[in-house]
Amino acid sequence: MAWRALSTNEAEAHPLYGVSGWLRVILALMVLGGVAAIAELALPVPAGYAALFGAHAREVARFDAVAALILAGVALLGFARAPIFGAIIVPVLAVRYLAVLLAAATFHLRGPTGSRLSPTFTGEVMTGAIFIAVALAGVACVLLCAYFVRSARVNVTYRHRVRAAPGDPPAGPDPWARVREPAPTRGEAPSGS
Repeated sequence: MAWRALSTNEAEAHPLYGVSGWLRVILALMVLGGVAAIAELALPVPAGYAALFGAHAREVARFDAVAALILAGVALLGFARAPIFGAIIVPVLAVRYLAVLLAAATFHLRGPTGSRLSPTFTGEVMTGAIFIAVALAGVACVLLCAYFVRSARVNVTYRHRVRAAPGDPPAGPDPWARVREPAPTRGEAPSGS
């Protein structure tokens, strides 16, 4: 996908510039997620995702709160229209999902009798619910990453670019072009040469 660079003044004059629509809703939910993670630490018994881990619920809640607060901080940068938001939101979403995965792997996979990574199937750990939560978090991560990479509003507001019409000068190298281009087949030269 080709992009055309906009100056700061052009971007601010563009009708899609700003934090509104779905972008506002998503950023608000990210900030609320950070607040909820802190509130969960104050509860006598953690709720939500952490509650699935039984005796390890408090550790998972602390682990989850760190990642949720990082994402909430980045969302606040989005509300402030900081240009760095466009560059860091996708990696931060990936780190947030990795926190969910690491919590599941650390506090669910145990080596009780010589087996290094055998799941603990005790009454206090809800195995099926943990796998469903991890899968849903993965789907949410993929959908949010696709939104933040492809959204016209995000590209105008934070990256100061719009999709190029035929004949427009390009905006420069697209950092996601390598991800979208298919790998060269045997005997075919790479597309960049």
